[in-house]
Amino acid sequence: MSWFRRTIRDDAKDFETQLQVVKLILYRKCRDYSASQINNKELAGIRAAGVMGYLTGEDLDYYTPEATKFAIRERKKIKDKIPELADSFMKLDKDIRELVIYTLRMRAIIVGYIFMQKGLKFVGSPEFERMDPIMQKYGGEFPIQVNPKLYAKIVNREMKKDTR
Repeated sequence: MSWFRRTIRDDAKDFETQLQVVKLILYRKCRDYSASQINNKELAGIRAAGVMGYLTGEDLDYYTPEATKFAIRERKKIKDKIPELADSFMKLDKDIRELVIYTLRMRAIIVGYIFMQKGLKFVGSPEFERMDPIMQKYGGEFPIQVNPKLYAKIVNREMKKDTR
């Protein structure tokens, strides 16, 4: 009889894949929401990318190599408004809030573990500081502690809703 025991590294690999799916889902939903507010698809996409990054704990000063000069310039213009835009987006739907909170919780566990392995403190780090305000504001709505099975279930539910 063979026993398979998952490790945090297994969970981290799964999470990296799930995180990419979550980012795509959040981007699409936020882009559609932004497009309903402003009549410019390109600017709606730039807003959505900023909000998605903010809600997943990304560094808002980082730009992918693929980003155009226009996109970087426009994102810099709205950088200070991104938390407010994200808050408006989060208020739309409980499922969005749940997806974001459980994504941040999974990220905190995995990144916290990596920090610990390197002998660093996660609490107080720039990454923690980016995630904490969102978790503080909305986390109480979702009292169940995250685990890989629960997170996979939430991501799968959202993937099914997002398929077009």
